[in-house]
Amino acid sequence: MLLNTRTSLPIAGLLATLLVASPASAQDTAGLTIHFSGYLTDLSNNPVNGFVNVQVRILDQPMAGNELFFEQHQQVEVNDGALELDIGSVADLGPEVFKVEDGKLTGGGRYIGLTLDSDRQEMSPRFPIPVVPFAVRSLLGGGGPAGPAGADGVDGAQGPAGAMGPAGADGAPGVDGAPGVDGAPGADGVSVTASALLAADPRCAQGGVEIVGANGTVVICHGAAGSDGLNGLSVTTAALPQGDTDCPAGGVRVTDSTGDRFVCNGIDGLNGADGAVGPQGPIGLTGPAGANGIDGAVGPQGPIGLTGPAGANGVDGAVGPQGPIGLTGPAGATGATGAVGPQGPIGLTGPAGANGVDGAIGPQGPIGLTGPAGATGPQGPIGLTGPAGATGATGAAGTNGVDGATGAQGPIGLTGPAGATGAVGPQGPIGLTGSTGATGAQGPIGLTGPAGATGATGPAGPTGATGPAGPTGATGPAGPGGGGVVLVDNNSAEIGKVLYADGYGATVLTTTGHTVSLNWDGTISPGQIYYTGAGCTGTAYLNSGWSGAGPLYGSQVVYSGSFGSLMVPTNLDANGLTPNASFTSSSIDNPTCGSSSGTRNGYLLVSTSAAGVGLPSYPAVAPLTMQ
Repeated sequence: MLLNTRTSLPIAGLLATLLVASPASAQDTAGLTIHFSGYLTDLSNNPVNGFVNVQVRILDQPMAGNELFFEQHQQVEVNDGALELDIGSVADLGPEVFKVEDGKLTGGGRYIGLTLDSDRQEMSPRFPIPVVPFAVRSLLGGGGPAGPAGADGVDGAQGPAGAMGPAGADGAPGVDGAPGVDGAPGADGVSVTASALLAADPRCAQGGVEIVGANGTVVICHGAAGSDGLNGLSVTTAALPQGDTDCPAGGVRVTDSTGDRFVCNGIDGLNGADGAVGPQGPIGLTGPAGANGIDGAVGPQGPIGLTGPAGANGVDGAVGPQGPIGLTGPAGATGATGAVGPQGPIGLTGPAGANGVDGAIGPQGPIGLTGPAGATGPQGPIGLTGPAGATGATGAAGTNGVDGATGAQGPIGLTGPAGATGAVGPQGPIGLTGSTGATGAQGPIGLTGPAGATGATGPAGPTGATGPAGPTGATGPAGPGGGGVVLVDNNSAEIGKVLYADGYGATVLTTTGHTVSLNWDGTISPGQIYYTGAGCTGTAYLNSGWSGAGPLYGSQVVYSGSFGSLMVPTNLDANGLTPNASFTSSSIDNPTCGSSSGTRNGYLLVSTSAAGVGLPSYPAVAPLTMQ
């Protein structure tokens, strides 16, 4: 028996329902189960009957992702396509599968993946597990009643009776009559309403939800609070200095019951080459003058400058009275030079005699005391700058002056390269499970379920004699197109047939046969993609989760956040599948780019365009609506 798992048929949507059964007590987590109902068809879209083996996985992503739970159900009976499973009845569906941190499920959402042993390929898309799964399938109307059977074709005219001869071979079947008229559309599904039940309600001690429909009322109660988690490991830390044996550049030693772990500082990198000198900034304002420093030692006297022009003669003093002129006596012999007497009054200036021969220059007399400075005369014109004298010895440094006012801050330099990511610290203790959040608003009514199985055919009447074939009737007009819900963008452009929809978005089948999961804002959530190059470059692989995962259909569409591109599987075989390959990874989108080195497993991807996967545009023009 071959079950239909092609993405071109909505068997993976199954219009499945989930119902959580609470354990017998708050401490008995082994009793937690999720009831799963689905509808299976074969390749001809007929309901399946028989027994199948079903592998059940719970993962944290709608495609690829990490496996959180696995169990296998043997010889599950399928009647008229109806598949019923109690997930958690074979393996323990423990609280770690739905671990909550900061009010959110760890790692993303929760999705059920099913694989049938006759196919070996996981059905697509996966089934999301809502925060509070509702059992509403029993309240929704099934398919509408079957339309009336078309009228039988007109029998051909009876030929004349011939002579009874020997029995001949059976005649050829008569031409089929024209198809009957399509039956009237089935009635709409039953409308339901949901309301929250407070704690201590007589029907639900922990509160819950009441769902009311035309077919009756269903009450879903919240389970009791789970038991406290185990205490985390006790740890101590100690700083390590530079030169430590385990951390040469220093760091931290973390110690718990399992031993020591070291978080070491990185060593300083080599200095980079000097950057080019930037243009000179504007000259800042002159700060206030600092205090005068201590005078330095007097340097050696410089060469004597040129003699300046003679100053103006001072005012002549008053002339004293003229003494009487004595008679000139004969010149006597020159006596010894007597002591110099006091200078007499200066006589009248006689006429200038002829200049005598210059005598030898006598030795310079001692420099007289400096007289008091005279009044400063008006400043003369500035003379030419003489040659610079030799630099004197540097005087002792003066005391620092008062700091000037801080200048305006210069421009901020470029951000340096990010440092290497530090080692991951030990995991902290698991927090207590938070209380169940308030029940969200009721989602839209699901699509109409498939029509019920055709009733058993009545016994055939006796076969009449075959008459001659009547003339072929004229071809009737084409019947109305098939139904189905389509997703359209804000420009009324059709995106594809809806396979599944919830409060986050919708999964559609495009005109090119590709399966695309769009958020209601028109985007595709980035996939968990490995890259062979650093910084999310090189060849891209969609994470398969583990080495034992099966192949992936080439019709799946994912989005690379680092490439900013739609991507599809490549390297497809004759059945349109790409294998789960092993490769060496350097980085990963999860959902932003980060380091991830080592041997990994995944599906080889190649970039494509919106038109290449049957989308009118990407992102799709929001808001999106179903019609």
